[in-house]
Amino acid sequence: MAKDKKKNVQQSDPYSNMPARRAVLWMGFALSIVGLVVVALGALFLFVPKMRFIDGIQPALLLEIIFALGTGLCFIAVIFAVAGANTNKGIARLSFFFGTLAFIVGAAMLVVILFFRTILPLDAFERMTGVAAMLL
Repeated sequence: MAKDKKKNVQQSDPYSNMPARRAVLWMGFALSIVGLVVVALGALFLFVPKMRFIDGIQPALLLEIIFALGTGLCFIAVIFAVAGANTNKGIARLSFFFGTLAFIVGAAMLVVILFFRTILPLDAFERMTGVAAMLL
């Protein structure tokens, strides 16, 4: 009797909604591009001394926030791209590439900034990031 009930119940495949998966893939691609731009902006803030910073925030703290935001966006983007990868493999591969590249660069820069601000606080790093605020 129990076997008859299991045969009559039709289970739905959780991956059968292809338009939703396609939307998730495109959202992941967009997030990976935004994450890449945020990490590139953080690198630009670090290496171009005449960039304007938000008033009242220390430049090194702003860089921490920017790299943490970019790394988080790329992490979410790669998860979204994995969820919708079967709908368009080319976009999924681009999303993986951009998201992984920006995640690795952003995480490395974030670790360097956190290392030089907390474990080994040197005035050179604060002066290097504060040059932009002084040159305005």
